[in-house]
Amino acid sequence: MPLTISDKMDADMNSKNTKVWFTADTHFGHGNLINLAGRPFSSLVEMDETLISNWNSVVGKDDVVIHLGDFALMNHLDYISRLNGYITFVRGNHDDFSLIQALDVRMNGELVTCVHNPDFLINNHLSGIYLVGHIHHKWKVMRNAGQLLINVGVDVWDFKPVSVSQIVELIDVDLRDGELMK
Repeated sequence: MPLTISDKMDADMNSKNTKVWFTADTHFGHGNLINLAGRPFSSLVEMDETLISNWNSVVGKDDVVIHLGDFALMNHLDYISRLNGYITFVRGNHDDFSLIQALDVRMNGELVTCVHNPDFLINNHLSGIYLVGHIHHKWKVMRNAGQLLINVGVDVWDFKPVSVSQIVELIDVDLRDGELMK
């Protein structure tokens, strides 16, 4: 059963002072990912520094970031210490430090489940709204028979975390257009 986000964080998601962000697949310290994911960086240092700079350009010190897996290859605390915000980690296939497998949040009254790998959801046609990672640049939004899956991975969001307002906009468009019913 997924862990449900606390009332305080739920309230913070609607606060004007604290912003909530989502991201996945930063893969700090993982130089092979530049080639594997086709990232536009010439070195590991350039990739790490760009990701840190981009993160801190949008995330404030008191903001909350929910990271949906594959945070860093090693030296997790070194990277965490350089990033703004309070970070909650959902476990990815390259992570060994988070016990959270899934996390439920509410956005504009809609239940949204956060997981790393969408394959099980897609293969088993589990209805709902999901924020996912793992797939890098394969797609940003996927609609599939009662499912809305939004990829929050850095590869499809200009290497930055995604704001709740950006996600809510995608969800609202989908619900307004009746896409989840198809």
